[in-house]
Amino acid sequence: MTEDEIKKMQQDLEDERAKAKALESKNARLEDESKKNKDRAKTAEELIEEAKKAKLLDEGKLQEALDLERKEKQELRKTLDDRDNKIIKANLRAEVTKYAKDAHSVDRLLSVTEHKDLLKVKDDLTVEGGEDFVKKCRETDSFLFKKKTLDDTEKKKGELDNKTDDEKYHAELNTCTSRKELDEVKKKYGKLN
Repeated sequence: MTEDEIKKMQQDLEDERAKAKALESKNARLEDESKKNKDRAKTAEELIEEAKKAKLLDEGKLQEALDLERKEKQELRKTLDDRDNKIIKANLRAEVTKYAKDAHSVDRLLSVTEHKDLLKVKDDLTVEGGEDFVKKCRETDSFLFKKKTLDDTEKKKGELDNKTDDEKYHAELNTCTSRKELDEVKKKYGKLN
């Protein structure tokens, strides 16, 4: 590559960066305008609704005004219920995840319906009973959890420190799951034949 080609490539790169920066600023400006327009539209809708209610009240059509209020209240209730359900679902996932870190899928675990009565949702939308729920699921649906690995064996080996060398040797032999591990333990304690 010649020096002129390199300079041209650098110039093209700078031009592309300038275009990208211009697009980013334009995008940010459009997002701001969109947000402002949405806010204006919402305010306008609210003003129109209030005007309709005032007109109905002025005309003595109390029943229609009452129907509008009920409709608005139902929409607000639905929105609130949707938000509550999302919060409860997130809290359920968090509570179960806290005790089921080795589960294949928390969603699949939550689909186990026979133990759902162990999970309790409080008035403040927090959840309790996750530990009991996970414990029951481990007993009845163990396939939902990952199998123990060699790392678990290493943890067990760490718990053997207060034993004599011979006791440690036999305890580690019992935790071996393969011929290779067995040979390593024998070599570690100098018991190779």
